Amino acid sequence: MTEQEFIDQCDLSAQTVSGDVRVSLPKSLFFSYHLHSISGDFEGLPPGGNLKEGFGGKELVGALGNPVKTDIRFESVSGGFELEQAEGFGGR
Repeated sequence: MTEQEFIDQCDLSAQTVSGDVRVSLPKSLFFSYHLHSISGDFEGLPPGGNLKEGFGGKELVGALGNPVKTDIRFESVSGGFELEQAEGFGGR
């Protein structure tokens, strides 16, 4: 299995009470995202997502590219979510 085939088959899910989550993905990856937080912030996501804010916090749903092969889900009370998109995979 190639690195790209592995990445294309991965789904990511994180739940926190107050911890932040930072995810680094290659720019070539197409993905969908569904994020919810009562008071945390969402950073680094592509433009065009559907943001809903209300009494129960905020929710951001969207997708980048087609066909989508990876699904990102995040749920938190007060934690934030940050996406970094790198040129390649595995760099530090």
